[in-house]
Amino acid sequence: MYFDPLGGRIYCTGCKPADIRLIPLEPTLLKAMRHIVYSELEKLYSFTLPDDT
Repeated sequence: MYFDPLGGRIYCTGCKPADIRLIPLEPTLLKAMRHIVYSELEKLYSFTLPDDT
């Protein structure tokens, strides 16, 4: 998966455009992003990431 920080979009390997700069996403980071987007406000940042992320 790849993240487009300017457009705010996430692309898979098969659909990523070649003409924009993307950031590769590790599965742990994608999971953290999904948690932030879908969590209730009180639980928004109640998670931890491994040190190697």
